[in-house]
Amino acid sequence: MLIDALDVEFPEGLVIISGQTGAGKSILLGALSLLTGVKADASVISEGAASCVVEGEFSCADPAVDALLAAADVEPDGGNLLVRRVVNATGRSRAFVNDCPVQAALLSELAGRLVDIHSQHDTLLLRDKRYQLSVLDHYAGNGELLQSCGTLYRRVKELERELAEVTELERRAQTEGEFARASLARLEAAHLVEGEWEELEQEHARLANAEQIKEEIYRITEADLDASLKEAGKALSRLARFVPAAAEWEQRLSSARLEVADILAELEALDARTDLSGDALERVESRLATLRELMRKHGCETPEALIAVRDALRGVPPHDWDIATSARPDDI
Repeated sequence: MLIDALDVEFPEGLVIISGQTGAGKSILLGALSLLTGVKADASVISEGAASCVVEGEFSCADPAVDALLAAADVEPDGGNLLVRRVVNATGRSRAFVNDCPVQAALLSELAGRLVDIHSQHDTLLLRDKRYQLSVLDHYAGNGELLQSCGTLYRRVKELERELAEVTELERRAQTEGEFARASLARLEAAHLVEGEWEELEQEHARLANAEQIKEEIYRITEADLDASLKEAGKALSRLARFVPAAAEWEQRLSSARLEVADILAELEALDARTDLSGDALERVESRLATLRELMRKHGCETPEALIAVRDALRGVPPHDWDIATSARPDDI
């Protein structure tokens, strides 16, 4: 192990690190490079060690640095900047600025304003357009103007985000409003009636079995029940001469004849309503299919729930959206 731990303080300005081959210059520069956001790997960790830590404290009163920290939600510390990089044995690393976890990309942005490392294999920072602009601003004395411009730029971006959010809310509301109006129109056109579903199911069962129903009615009416009951009444009347209770039985049978007559009349009416052509069955099945489709579209289990949806939509007033945006500074 060449270097186990090292504390070193560099003054402001140009610092030259020199020494014989193998003295550890590359190790020191590699550690400093970790603070500038370069990719980390496990080769920087000594054998048997779990991790390595590189930490640097910088004094920097640069508005551009403060702007970068603000954009990353890092609180400035009165011009002091504590940068730390922790690399574990797998080569993964974590970066911190003022004890706040940050992306390594932020270290790269900060590095251009904190330190410029030159070695024989590094590309000069002078090729970076952002660095070139920062040099121009520095020599032009644009620090306060740059800070003001950065503040206004971030405000513009914030307002643009707010406007985009409100616009999206308006779009969603408009889409939901259009869907609600279309849904209400469909439900109104369906002319929903409470209890209709049960009636349709009963009518469907009758029409689907129309032929069998007519056959059963025919058997009942052909049995001539009235004539049979009439003859039975006469027999009871004769029996009453010998069995007094038979007179009451005859009266009860007479009442039964009236009930049977009413039942036969209703059966004849049912026979007349029972259509064998299939047209009525087709109409009922079409209506049931319409109601099922509406229930599916609106997520309803019963027709009553569908009626509740319709009534709820009837009570929804039109939405008038007012897009309220914050006032932008006049000098943007």
